[in-house]
Amino acid sequence: MTQVNISDAKEHFSDWLELLLSGNPEEFLVIKDGEPVAKISPIKRAANRQPGLGKGKFDFDYDAFMAMDAEILDMFDDDWGFKEGN
Repeated sequence: MTQVNISDAKEHFSDWLELLLSGNPEEFLVIKDGEPVAKISPIKRAANRQPGLGKGKFDFDYDAFMAMDAEILDMFDDDWGFKEGN
């Protein structure tokens, strides 16, 4: 992590944003009077996901679900919309 003072942060802020946008993982710690006051870092973004990519790849065992301990099952709403055989 690179430590910078406030005047450097003002002068180079746009450059640092460009570095971060290009994929550079570097972080900048802004220091004032010897104390850290802010951190400039990249935001970790989730991978691009598309709904439905897992459809048909997972099995749901209705019988195993219904065989859950009754006490646990009572904690949930009993109208899940599941129909036997789904």
